[in-house]
Amino acid sequence: MSAIQIPNLSAAIALNGAEQLEAVQAGTSVRVTTQQIANLSVGPEFGTHGSFYSTVTQTNPVASAVNKMTFNTTSSNDGVIVVSNSRLTVPFDGVYNIQFSAQVQKTDGGTDSMDIWIQKSGNNVDYSNTRVELAGNGAKQVAAWNWMIELAANEYVEICWSSADTDVNLHAELPQVTPTRPGIPSVIATVAMVVPI
Repeated sequence: MSAIQIPNLSAAIALNGAEQLEAVQAGTSVRVTTQQIANLSVGPEFGTHGSFYSTVTQTNPVASAVNKMTFNTTSSNDGVIVVSNSRLTVPFDGVYNIQFSAQVQKTDGGTDSMDIWIQKSGNNVDYSNTRVELAGNGAKQVAAWNWMIELAANEYVEICWSSADTDVNLHAELPQVTPTRPGIPSVIATVAMVVPI
């Protein structure tokens, strides 16, 4: 059976009894077969993620109010879920990468702005806000960035937005033809654990 050299493998994983463990603790390289690697167990946190989007336009009915980005479709997930349409909720303690993209649109003249930030379990996260500018009727932009957030099990984040102009929205479109192409979601968000804690 083929084998590879793995230096300083974690002492928490016993591969071949006490002698192997002592070698690891001493910082010695340990010879491990590929089958042994395949048999290593990983914690339940491994692969925790979620990918979600919205197929509807999200409006700004009240000027300068706090809106929450909402999601009506799950693309894929393993542990992360959406609660109450907007709460991206995690199952384990960890540091998570929260990414989003939103199709921002303006339907009147002039120039207006939209602020986008993140809340953790209902509280604003310090210095997480970014402002985008839209100029002219029909103007569209894609707002897209990410945050690294430490979350405890069952905590959630919400992506918030606000504009003083009620004619600003998060725009969605149905699939199009000539050429045939997919619809445009108003919002896409992904949540992936970076490291358990």
